[in-house]
This record gives sequence, C-alpha cells and structure tokens, in this order.
Amino acid sequence: MSGIVLSASVRQNLLSLQSTADLLATTQNDLATGKKVNSALDNPTNFFTAQGLDNRASDIGNLLDSIGNGVQVLQAANTGLTSLQGLVNSAKSIANQVLQTTVGYSVKASATSLAPTGAGPLGAVGTATDLVNMAAVQTIRSPARPLFSPPRPAPPPPSRLVPAQIRSTRSTRSTLR
Repeated sequence: MSGIVLSASVRQNLLSLQSTADLLATTQNDLATGKKVNSALDNPTNFFTAQGLDNRASDIGNLLDSIGNGVQVLQAANTGLTSLQGLVNSAKSIANQVLQTTVGYSVKASATSLAPTGAGPLGAVGTATDLVNMAAVQTIRSPARPLFSPPRPAPPPPSRLVPAQIRSTRSTRSTLR
C-alpha cells in the first residue's frame, strides 16, 4: 500500500471528485423521490415540516374523495326523486282519465266489432287475425271487472213467523198429504 504515492494536488482533485459524486447521488435521489429532504439527517427542520405537509395533503385528498362520493349520492337521490315525480304525474293523469270516463255499459257496436269474422261451419275461428283480436279482447278484460254482469236478485227477506203460525202451517201440510 505504501507503493502508491500521490501528490497533494492529485489527492485534492480525488477528494473533490468523490464529493461531487456524493452530491450527484443525492441530487438523483431527490429527483427520484420528489423530495427536497429525504431524511432527518439532511435537514431536520425541513424534513419534519415536509412530513407534516405530506400528512396534511393526504388528509385533504381523503376529504376530497369523500366530497366526491357525497356529490354522487346527491346526484343519485336527485335522479330518484325526479323519476318519482314522473311516476306521481303519471298516476295523476291516469286518475284524471278515470274520473273523466263515463260509468256504464259500452255501445253494442264497439263490443261486437271485436268478434271473430271468419268463423267456419262449426263456429271455429277462421283466421290468425281473429285469434289475435280475441287475445286482445281477453287482455282488455280483467277478471276482477267483467264487461257485463247481470244484476243479482235480492235475497228473500227472513221469515218472521210466530211459533203459532209455524204450527198451523205444519198441520195444514200434514192434512194435505
């Protein structure tokens, strides 16, 4: 080891190159991480200030995400309320149409116009169009509300015979036999 002899100027240039290489490595590390100070050893005040600011930026980013989620929830609620308003308006118009329709029986011509026209000798439906028309009539009718139902006769009033009258009717029946 003692065989290499360096002059003072060469030694100075070698130390200068080593410090330049260290500064170059530090600069590349700063550029790679995006931080001015990478450890508390470089500059404690700047390092802890930067760490606090990074934490604050992370918190603000989380708040921004929460606000974005809240805005999406409000937009979804607005869409839901708008569609509900449309349904209510539709129900109102249907109710108004029901109130404006006349109550009673329809005209005979409109009821017979949907009857099948191509019936054969056995009364069978003759064409596919007639089948479609009959299917349309069946879907129009609802089982809860038929197009025509005859009035029901009133039930007979309950008998209010006195026991003496009941006995007299029994005796007349027995004499008639």
